[in-house]
Amino acid sequence: DFCLSRGLGDVYKRQGEEVVAARIAGQNTVVIRARETATRNVTTHWRINDPHTKTTYLIKSIIPSEDRRWLDFTCQSERS
Repeated sequence: DFCLSRGLGDVYKRQGEEVVAARIAGQNTVVIRARETATRNVTTHWRINDPHTKTTYLIKSIIPSEDRRWLDFTCQSERS
């Protein structure tokens, strides 16, 4: 139920300077969309692990969609 969004336009609009600074520091910023019912208890203290790339993402913000059926997690890869 997770969808990794490759388009970072919305992330830049929401996060601006923080995203640019993270990219300069070698961190990747992504937006992961998930169903609200499956993730309603997730907080920014959680982490998301991608087993394919072995990347751990820190959840920076959680934004509900307009219809409240989805949550967009703005995440940054952990520093190595």
